[in-house]
Amino acid sequence: MIRTFRACALLLAASPVALAQDFLIMPDSTNNRLVSLSPVDGSVINSNLFGLQGGTPIVAVQVGSEIWVTEQIGDRVSRWTPSGTLIGNIGGQFAGGGLDNVRGAALVNGTFYVCCSGTANGAPGDAIVKYDMAGNPLGFFPTVSLAASPFSVLSFQGDLLVSGSSNNNDIYRFTLLGTPVSVFHNSTTISFAHQLNMAGCCDVFAGGFTTNNVVRFDAVGNSVGTFAASGARGVYQLQNGNVLWTNGSGAWVYDTTSLTSTQVYTGGGRHVTLFSTAPSGPVSYCTAGLTTNGCVATISADNNPSVSLANTCNITVTNVEGQKSGLIFYSITGQNAAPWNATSFLCVKSPTQRTGTQTSGGTVNLCDGTLVLDWNNYQSLSPSALGQPWSSGNLVQVQAWFRDPPAGKATNLSDGIEMTYVP
Repeated sequence: MIRTFRACALLLAASPVALAQDFLIMPDSTNNRLVSLSPVDGSVINSNLFGLQGGTPIVAVQVGSEIWVTEQIGDRVSRWTPSGTLIGNIGGQFAGGGLDNVRGAALVNGTFYVCCSGTANGAPGDAIVKYDMAGNPLGFFPTVSLAASPFSVLSFQGDLLVSGSSNNNDIYRFTLLGTPVSVFHNSTTISFAHQLNMAGCCDVFAGGFTTNNVVRFDAVGNSVGTFAASGARGVYQLQNGNVLWTNGSGAWVYDTTSLTSTQVYTGGGRHVTLFSTAPSGPVSYCTAGLTTNGCVATISADNNPSVSLANTCNITVTNVEGQKSGLIFYSITGQNAAPWNATSFLCVKSPTQRTGTQTSGGTVNLCDGTLVLDWNNYQSLSPSALGQPWSSGNLVQVQAWFRDPPAGKATNLSDGIEMTYVP
């Protein structure tokens, strides 16, 4: 166990990936306010980012440019601007559908999943209730007997992990549509798993409220580490490798070297998530080459990538010469503009990571070829790829390469895009 946490700390401390500015957010249910903390070391940035409505806030989640806060007793999800202006409420006695006894939540692929465990206000009982990013209801799926009294939901390997306060199984796995998959973990190691959060690329942390601990599970649900954490609620792995955890007394940082916890905030600590100030979308830069047949390959992505897979990230390269072999590659060390041939530039710095080779399709000697990459899928299937494990704020520079035999180096390059990881 000690080796697990220490090794993780060393790995993150040594990571060369560049970071954009972002911060952690945590509701304080005692003082009814939102607190911001450093994602690097867990220190308090603002002990009163803005006041909340009350209703026992559990988690605050970034949804686009808004912050959505679940309220357990308020039976609603309140929507806020980052500066603290109330936009409106979803669920409960308010328009938008039934919610009762609301707990944890997560945004995954544009859908907001929220844990519910009551039947008042037309709520469905033990279930995960779904909304789109505009707050419109999308239905629900029941968790009865599999994840009874659900308390946290986490995006995991294209599925969802759901924990609860009185589960027959401590943590259960569902598809995004709510189809039951399997038990992820069930043992006496943890009871009342409060918040679930990622640990590196592939492991999972859980706050054990009743067992007074924080437990780390590997990708198949085996317990691989634990430390004492009285009444643990929230948990978040910091960029320096230490672990921020919360309880009814506030927020604490567990030092993976000294194996001790130090209190950094006093109040009613709840679940911890990350708010990113990254650009709204990928940024284009550099200059594409002009191919033998006059094609200018252009790369784009539909969204910035998300650590929690909260949205799609599909990379597309258009105007590629037809029927040419090519690939998409990337760097994590910065933008570049080094000459490649007479018209192309290498837009990313070394070292680089190549993705799989593909054929552009289209028509020979025309500019109707295309290269595509599902970034989320590639990263999920490549846990040892350059940049793993990703954190919100990480920057990645991406470019395309393809065959063009008459050109210099018999190849050509697209322009570049820089993407910023968001929560």
